[in-house]
Amino acid sequence: MPGYTGCPERCENASVFQPWQKFLAWLSSKNHMEEVRKVSDVTAPMGGKVIDVKVGVGDAVNEGDEVVILEAMKMELPVVAPEGGTVKEIKCKKGDAVEADAVLISME
Repeated sequence: MPGYTGCPERCENASVFQPWQKFLAWLSSKNHMEEVRKVSDVTAPMGGKVIDVKVGVGDAVNEGDEVVILEAMKMELPVVAPEGGTVKEIKCKKGDAVEADAVLISME
C-alpha cells in the first residue's frame, strides 16, 4: 500500500483507527461509568410487553427467582434475577412496552 510505513499515524487511510480513538476517549472520560449497568440489574432479554411484575421494592430475591413476566412473539417469557439481593427500584409496570436490554429492575 503506497505511503504505509507500518505506523497508524502515517497511514493514508487513518480513518480506520477512528473508532478506537473514540472508544479510548469515551473510556478516559470521567462519567463513562454512569453508562455501564450493574450486573445485578434485571434486563429484558428481548423486546416485548410487561405482563406481570412479581416483586416489590424492598423484597429479597434469590438468584433465579422470576421477577418479571414478558410477552414476546405471542409467548410468555419469565425474566429471572441474575443474582440474589434486594429490589431497589422497579423501572417498569404492567402493560409497558420494553426494548431489548432495557433495565426492568435495579437490585442491590
